[in-house]
Amino acid sequence: MKEEEKTKKFNKKWLIAVVLIVVIAIALVIYSGILPTPTGLAAVTETNTNNPSVPPEQPKFTVTGNELLAKEVKEVLPYYEPVDLESGRYTIEVFIDKPIWIMLYDENNFNIWKNGGDAALRVGTGCCMQNRKTDSFSDKFDINEGEEGKYYLVIEDKEYIIGNKEKTTIKFKITQILKF
Repeated sequence: MKEEEKTKKFNKKWLIAVVLIVVIAIALVIYSGILPTPTGLAAVTETNTNNPSVPPEQPKFTVTGNELLAKEVKEVLPYYEPVDLESGRYTIEVFIDKPIWIMLYDENNFNIWKNGGDAALRVGTGCCMQNRKTDSFSDKFDINEGEEGKYYLVIEDKEYIIGNKEKTTIKFKITQILKF
């Protein structure tokens, strides 16, 4: 019995020693650079081998970083700039030399705003409340499938509209960061 226990303990110690040596050897090989270490996941594209006429499935979105509109202008307010937007995620940045309101409208709501009505915003500070005025604005917004089309960046300050021809310096850009 005692000899059997000694053999089990001896075998257990040898097993632990062998496992430890193997782990150390693997670590040394990896650390020394003898074998290349994986640095990331490999991208794999599956193809339909049964029916080559069927195109491979496309991803749902693509990272773009396309600057669609970037300007610096000196204009009398209100100022608006049209831009065509496709489905995707965008950032908008506006910097101006005095506090104003910044709005982005789709074409229908732009026409409502232009005719003096209350229009629904896509993104912006909103209009006509003093506490919503700002001299810089940035935000992210989405244009979903079916909402693509012409949009208008509107920069307004109703206090300066009537008879004021003072020009305001405006810097703005709209960048598409994802394409749906």
